[in-house]
Amino acid sequence: MTPTEPEQRRREGMRLLADGHSQTDVARICGVTRQTANTWSHRMAEGEAAWRDGARGRPAALSAADRERLSNLLRDDAAADAFPRGRRTLARTIRLIEREFGVRYSISGVWHLLRVLGRSA
Repeated sequence: MTPTEPEQRRREGMRLLADGHSQTDVARICGVTRQTANTWSHRMAEGEAAWRDGARGRPAALSAADRERLSNLLRDDAAADAFPRGRRTLARTIRLIEREFGVRYSISGVWHLLRVLGRSA
């Protein structure tokens, strides 16, 4: 998926909603959940500024400071020593995040987070 595809999908959904299609139809046509179509509908009702300015996607579970701390933990040899033979896997990184921050990530979520941090498992 290219970075513009979600925006194109939102614009198409907005056009369909404006044309009177139901949220269920918009969700099916655009390939999104009904909750997403509902969110689009509410944003449209608030006006164009809300549509363009609103945060998109799920909020980050870790703050910027938490991500910096996690990066330091991953870099720290002491943190690596907690794992057999110093090997870090996605599952072990998930446990580290849960232990240190009280947040549970999925495997794909921690993989994405590590990419954002410029790291690997």
